[in-house]
Parts: sequence; C-alpha cells; structure tokens
Amino acid sequence: QKRFALLEKGFRPFFLLSALFAIAFVPLWLFVFSGGLELGVYLAPIYWHAHEMVFGFVVAAAAGFLLTAAPTWTGSRPPSGAPLGILAALWLAGRAAMLLSGAIPLAAVALVDVALLPAMAFAIGRPIFAARQRRNYGFPIVLSALALLNAGAHLDALGLAPGLATVCLHVGVDLAIVLIVAMGGRITPS
Repeated sequence: QKRFALLEKGFRPFFLLSALFAIAFVPLWLFVFSGGLELGVYLAPIYWHAHEMVFGFVVAAAAGFLLTAAPTWTGSRPPSGAPLGILAALWLAGRAAMLLSGAIPLAAVALVDVALLPAMAFAIGRPIFAARQRRNYGFPIVLSALALLNAGAHLDALGLAPGLATVCLHVGVDLAIVLIVAMGGRITPS
C-alpha cells in the first residue's frame, strides 16, 4: 500500500511548516511593522507578532520534535497518516484564522487557534503517561500550559480579560524557552 511520505513522521510536516512559516512571516511582519500593511487582525500588531512567534513558529517546531521523539522514547507507534494530517491541519487553520481574524467571527478565531495545543498534549501525553515515563511528563504538561496561555491571550483579544495577553505572551515565551532547553538537552548529548 502506497503511503504519503510527508505524513509518516511528525517532523516532516511540522518542520516543513515551521520553515515555510518563517520564510513567509518575516517579510510580512517587516511590511506590517514599517506601516506598509494594515492586517486588521484582532490583536494589536505587536501582540499578533508575539502570538504567532510563540504559538505559531515555536509550536510547529516543538510539534515536529515531540511527535517524532515521544514514540521513540515510549516504543509506541507515532501518529502518522490522517491523525498527523489532522494535527498539521489544525496548525494551518490556526495560522489562517489569526491572519484573517478581521474577516471571520472572533470566537471562531479563538476556537480554531486554541485547538492544536490540547490535541498535541494528548497525542504525546497518552504514550508518555501509558509508559509511565516520569522524566517526560513535563512535555505534555508544558503543552497544556501553553494551551491555557494561548486561550488567555484570546480572552484578552475578545475583550473578556483585558491586559491578560501581555502576561500570557510573556509566560508563553518563558515556556517556549523551557521547551527549547529541554529538547536541546535531549538532542545535544546524542
């Protein structure tokens, strides 16, 4: 049976998406920052940029690593095919929703964008907790915390918790650093 190679390993779609996102996002942000483009997104431009760096770029790179590493750590079958495709589609949908937030219902933007991180936490947490690998419990916990922070930023954007986005984005950067250090701690010794 022929399979679609892009959806066989977690790093393939997510590393590709993070690279393509960086290629497209940096020039877009520079154009927005210089005043050459008004996006009409529901977060202020600087918050939109911070949000997309933490919950877009960093999450895609972390997803690529964790969806590949967690099955290796646990000896479980990695998500592939349709389940992996759904995770990648959730990431893409979140990026599109954030970019088009001026044109679609704001509650839909929040729901679509918040969907990936809980799904990721479940996808890597299930095998980690089933294998009782305590040294890896932190990864699904950090993903769950990032999901809450993302939701908090959206609550601010929706006007339900003014000022919360600043805190959520700062703590999101801190947790992104924790993820990077923890993942680097796994890769560097190898």
